[in-house]
Amino acid sequence: MNQPYVILADEPAGNLDSKSCKAVIDAFLQARSEMDATIFMVTHDSYAASFCDRVIVLKDGKVHGELKRTGTRRAFMDELLNTIRELGGDSDDDE
Repeated sequence: MNQPYVILADEPAGNLDSKSCKAVIDAFLQARSEMDATIFMVTHDSYAASFCDRVIVLKDGKVHGELKRTGTRRAFMDELLNTIRELGGDSDDDE
């Protein structure tokens, strides 16, 4: 890999098993640490998003909020999941 300033990643963990997903995330964290790279990641995976410093929450193409990680990854993941629930992302509106 070169030394990019910005890495754009569209669903990098999509369709991966948990071990492979963690390997991708570890590679991003290493790039951020060693190369001071900024990473923009689009994901529907709350686990992958929980490793981010900041998350922009979208629904139907509109921004519904911004979350900034201030504590542990686990606490941030819980905050992400709560936000998804509040937006109705865990239920089927057609039922």
